[in-house]
Amino acid sequence: MATHVWRILHHKESLWVKWVHVYHLKDKSFWEVPIKPDVSWSWRKILMTRNVIHKHFFHKIGNGQDSLAWFDVWDVAGPLFNFVSWRDINGAEFHPYSKVGDITLNEQWSWPIFWYHKYPQLLQIHVPVLTDTHDSIKWRGVDGSLSDFSVATSYEDIRSRAVKVNWFRVIWFTQSIPRHAFVAWLLMREKLKTHDKMKAWEVHNQVLLCPLCKLCPDSHAHLFFDCCYSREVWDKVQQMMLNMSSSYDWQLVSNELANVSINSASGVVAKLMFAASVYFIWQERNDRLFKGKVRLKDRLFEDIYSTVRMKIMTVRFKDSRQVRQIKIAWKLN
Repeated sequence: MATHVWRILHHKESLWVKWVHVYHLKDKSFWEVPIKPDVSWSWRKILMTRNVIHKHFFHKIGNGQDSLAWFDVWDVAGPLFNFVSWRDINGAEFHPYSKVGDITLNEQWSWPIFWYHKYPQLLQIHVPVLTDTHDSIKWRGVDGSLSDFSVATSYEDIRSRAVKVNWFRVIWFTQSIPRHAFVAWLLMREKLKTHDKMKAWEVHNQVLLCPLCKLCPDSHAHLFFDCCYSREVWDKVQQMMLNMSSSYDWQLVSNELANVSINSASGVVAKLMFAASVYFIWQERNDRLFKGKVRLKDRLFEDIYSTVRMKIMTVRFKDSRQVRQIKIAWKLN
């Protein structure tokens, strides 16, 4: 979306950009166009990004004739229309589409003196030194740096952030299998759609038993380590996770894996086995629930084992005593 806005503001040579300026903007500022009820879904979504991206589109003043004084961001204080009222702008006989160069006179602002008392933010805005060059639009990062627009830079600046968790290296690492990592990520965030999660949506009141053991209600906490089916699979999996202690608590397992050296061969194998186990147990649960297909525990473990073994064969480890042990255990010689 920010890419589209960048093209619109730069008047890129594009039929779509020309159409937007003629049909949607009609010589108005992109930042003031209202969201009408009859506009298309795509145009509505572009307009809805303005609150997030407006402050990042920074106008670097040259001659002051390409930047709108009230709508564009050309000072860190932000666009003037955020705090200067339209009544005062009209009362001072300024045009709504005045350029930055139009509101300066002899290197001084030409707005009324009483504005400084009414809008103290104006005291922090310095008069730009006008030159013969055109104004330019830059992307202003969260650190205040100015650069040309790029998707990578804009994403890094506007993406949502949360507290870093200690298990992220357990899920996301160079050798991970993407589909396994994704399901394991959902597990760690407790977002897999087991029946206890679905009940919050009031889908139905019927109690659904665990499709694997048929003994307990289907729930996030039960499925992977409390279920007797999953426990027997996990017992065999742990035998292949060298130097890992035995545990039936997935949070304890993830904490232990998080403390393993990033590049250690045993750590990579253990993390691959953990994610593969989660993936195949979740797959088996869904196959039984929705397709009526059943795999025995030994067969499920063989699928986990063969998948991880094939992945290990593609990983290049530096030769060491630990790597030689792994090759013997996994029959890679």
